[in-house]
Amino acid sequence: MRGVYLLVLENENASTMPIGKRKLHFDSGYYIYCGSAMNGLERRIERHFSRRKKLRWHVDYLSMKAKPIAAFAVVSEVKIECWLSIELSKIFKEFDEFGASDCSCRTHLFFSPFNPLERIEEFLKERSLDYFRFR
Repeated sequence: MRGVYLLVLENENASTMPIGKRKLHFDSGYYIYCGSAMNGLERRIERHFSRRKKLRWHVDYLSMKAKPIAAFAVVSEVKIECWLSIELSKIFKEFDEFGASDCSCRTHLFFSPFNPLERIEEFLKERSLDYFRFR
């Protein structure tokens, strides 16, 4: 299965975390990461929920400290990760320079002080996207 996904993580306590070679501050609240998997969408999402993994991407470091609580998989044969990130920036606060090193986007990570699950579902429905929810 191909497509993009929105991974929702809960960070219970504000803290500074090592992300790759940098240390970044994360407020308590919820983080929404927009990623793509043009092969193995379900496997990629399950990997983010795992605690046993090689730390490869920025979001891997974050998911070791903040708890993944849900993910939304958007089925698509076309890579719409950047478009989706731009659309998310209209709703949620951007977390600068995270997970977008291979494109020209400002970020692929967003912050919400409140649980964003209902708002994300509304967002996906409003755009008539073919999606399903994990967990």
